[in-house]
Amino acid sequence: MLIMIFKDQAFSEFVLPNSENLDYSIILDRQLFALVEDIEIRLTNSAGKWVMNSDEKYSLLLNGASVKDPELSDEMIVDIHTPRGENLSALVIDSRISFTVFEKFCITDKITVTVGSDESNLIRYNITNLVSSVHCSITFHGGSVTVTDSSRNGVYVNHKRISGTYSLQYGDTVNIFGLNLVVLGNILCVGTGFGKVSISDVLGIYRLEVKKKPEKGRHIQSKAEFFNR
Repeated sequence: MLIMIFKDQAFSEFVLPNSENLDYSIILDRQLFALVEDIEIRLTNSAGKWVMNSDEKYSLLLNGASVKDPELSDEMIVDIHTPRGENLSALVIDSRISFTVFEKFCITDKITVTVGSDESNLIRYNITNLVSSVHCSITFHGGSVTVTDSSRNGVYVNHKRISGTYSLQYGDTVNIFGLNLVVLGNILCVGTGFGKVSISDVLGIYRLEVKKKPEKGRHIQSKAEFFNR
């Protein structure tokens, strides 16, 4: 099970251990989430079922109604409120979490890659209706890369929420509720550890060209292409 915690300013993912009958905690860092102090969210697993424990340091809500010790289920959103007026949300993903395998695409200059839930996007993705029809756009132009947020629920770069247009640097990760987009120059890496993502054929798959070394005494070069995953 995976829990995604998001707030106006930040986003982070926590993978729960695949064990039964244990107590577990996740710590929400005060600096990352702009909190007065760290928050420890307590959880309990009993017979394979995870429960988010209520605590005097925070209250839990489902669909706006206060709840105590809710049992977690797939695509549930639990709101977390503190007495200081700090509000966060936890999205629960109860599915088999695998290692993220990234597909790599070579992006030509002066192209804009749109991302969202609508079929017209070059990268189509959605989860629990959190993703807008056109959630963001990533523009490659003259060696620079920018991302523009056009969503209702936010775009996060390196775990922090952006607003408007943001300049991306080599290695920056754009996260949209579990969809990870990593910028490596003119290469865009796309991956998610769960859910499904559809990618338009307009984006060309990056292929790594490998040149074989000629055998001793020979001068013939051979080229082979491999998918670089």
